[in-house]
Amino acid sequence: MNLVEKTLKSTNVYNGKIINVQKNIVQLLSGGNTIREVVLHNGAVAIIPVIDEENILLVKQFRYSTDKILLELPAGTLNKNENPKSCAKRELEEETGFQAKKFIQILETFVAPGYSNEIMYTFVATDLYKTQKNLDYDENIEVIKIKIKEVMKLILDGKITDAKTICGILIAKNKKLIL
Repeated sequence: MNLVEKTLKSTNVYNGKIINVQKNIVQLLSGGNTIREVVLHNGAVAIIPVIDEENILLVKQFRYSTDKILLELPAGTLNKNENPKSCAKRELEEETGFQAKKFIQILETFVAPGYSNEIMYTFVATDLYKTQKNLDYDENIEVIKIKIKEVMKLILDGKITDAKTICGILIAKNKKLIL
């Protein structure tokens, strides 16, 4: 069965700094038409910075869209045509003041495929060494060294609610890249 919907008309509704929004008229398999609104995004990376066998780094920051302070993996948006690993290196240093000798990509996921094309590439970064934090002008981030066991407890207790962090940690743990 061919499940692909045919785009009949596409209109740019909004062009922003990070996202663009399209309104598309599509033909359904039944022959009828409907509207699909799509958020276009360059993609992003998330990094699990491994300090040692027991500890990783997370970042704490206020997320305006949620009106909450979240504990999450360091992450950032890809520049247009940027390689995900290059972005991971850049974002790790910008947000944490660390660089890593080794990056292993463990995950490639759609963030919200019901309305966005954003892909998140998740990396485990090991053999860390201190450099210098270089936050973007609009970022206020607190870097937290935390035990992996504590992160797991926070996830299971519903205290970490960020999807990229939950997915990244659980996959890295399952692949035995963190203990």
